[in-house]
Amino acid sequence: MVPALAAALRDESAATAYAAAQVLAALGRSPETPHRRAEIVAALATALRDPRSRRGVYALDAEQKIQYLGRLDEALYRGLVQITGAAAGGGEAGSRTA
Repeated sequence: MVPALAAALRDESAATAYAAAQVLAALGRSPETPHRRAEIVAALATALRDPRSRRGVYALDAEQKIQYLGRLDEALYRGLVQITGAAAGGGEAGSRTA
């Protein structure tokens, strides 16, 4: 499952990559998957370095209205912080250096 989700981080759809990042972050935090944590962190970090991660993520809400969810790189960074507990530059995604 982790390799497929890692591949989805490079999906053409930012919303798909965003969802994959959220699932990987949840798996990385889980006490049931400590043996996969390094692999998950590496996948999120690699995706974060990809220039395509700087795109906006949009999704339809329950009322079928377009909602802006933020930038993909911010979701990737949040996932890394949630797993590792470490934050660069004070902990805000916007304050890190690219």
